[in-house]
Amino acid sequence: MSDFHPDDRDIVRRTYIQKEPCQPKNHVFPQRLIAPKKRHFCVKWFETWGSWLEYSMEKDSAYCFICYLFKDENAFGGDAFVIDGFRSWNRLDILKAHVDIINARAKETTKAILEVLNGGVFAILADELADISDKEQMAICLRYVNKEEVCEHLLGIVHVGDTTSLTLKVAIESLLINRYLSFSQVRGQGYDGASNMQGLINGLRTLIEKECKQAYFVHCFAHQLQLTQVALSRKNPDCAWLFSDMLAPLLNFVGCSPKRKEFLREKQAQAVVDVLSLGELETGPGLNQERGLGSLDEIAKAAEAKAQSIIGWLMTFDFVFVAHLMVTMFAITNELNVALQKHDQDIVNAMAMVNVTKTNLQELRDEGWDSLMEKILSFTTKYEIKVLDMNATYVVPGRRMFRGKRLGVSNLHHFRVEVFISVIDLQLQDLEN
Repeated sequence: MSDFHPDDRDIVRRTYIQKEPCQPKNHVFPQRLIAPKKRHFCVKWFETWGSWLEYSMEKDSAYCFICYLFKDENAFGGDAFVIDGFRSWNRLDILKAHVDIINARAKETTKAILEVLNGGVFAILADELADISDKEQMAICLRYVNKEEVCEHLLGIVHVGDTTSLTLKVAIESLLINRYLSFSQVRGQGYDGASNMQGLINGLRTLIEKECKQAYFVHCFAHQLQLTQVALSRKNPDCAWLFSDMLAPLLNFVGCSPKRKEFLREKQAQAVVDVLSLGELETGPGLNQERGLGSLDEIAKAAEAKAQSIIGWLMTFDFVFVAHLMVTMFAITNELNVALQKHDQDIVNAMAMVNVTKTNLQELRDEGWDSLMEKILSFTTKYEIKVLDMNATYVVPGRRMFRGKRLGVSNLHHFRVEVFISVIDLQLQDLEN
């Protein structure tokens, strides 16, 4: 991790976490002599330590996924599980000891947080999500003020049997008690907008407010921005078509097969290398992520009928236009999204960022049509996608006739007024609210 620039490390960590530990369970692990007999990596170890253990086929070595991502380069301790790799297949005790070390670090981190808190007040932030095994997990963070700044730290992740408000409340209370904390110290709550979290009758916020009236609730800013995107897709038929009828089937098709996902990653990585070598692609944080669709025609060989149907839609001008518009808009709103998730953010700065976002969206609406069309035409030329005559009458390309759409309008009117201006106006209205 130390090889990456400090500004890029969080992005690299998130990318690795999404890929999950490398655990080639069908690999034929090579044997080598470790006196008095030959030994090799045991695939069953993935079942025991699957949350952190990973294996390099190239180096025939085991590594700690957690230590690689988060171990400070100057921290005490060896690098057997980070740089050099672990290969002493006869020393199972070392693997077990490493788990003692990880747990000890977690406890020491929690201890340090509680020492700084020193019995003071804090806010709780919580969110729940099903893990890869479909078990519901809830993450709980503490937000508090020390002598110098506002701090946010993960307190723990707990398994919950269901996501009812009472179950979540009991889980949070148990975790607090185990850390010698209580609801009486809570002065703030931050969750998403789901009814089980912020419902006024039996939501989690209400249950905690009954325990501590001072626990003021604030709807998570990042989730509020997400809701504007959801509302946008519901209000505009073209956006709804993009997300529901196009991207959802595409993600399901690729996501349901590990082989397809890995194939797409390899093709995208090679494409990035190729264009970088030609100087056609800019490098930097957040760029060149997995969003290439050009390799789907090769994936189609494995599931031809379904893939060819998806590719047919991806090659329409409608899809290219709406997709480019949404990417352009999200590039603007993403700055606000990132700002809202900073640990030192406050309401004044948040509102200022909202105003900046609105200004940039308004500028896109007033002056961005030509530059957007230039990008789209360049894309359609590169991938040989048919460009529509903007003066011709717009025809819905094989999909259901959208309710409320005017008949007989030109392609220019449809894409510029009914899509471009309409979508941006809806986004501006949601930000106003």
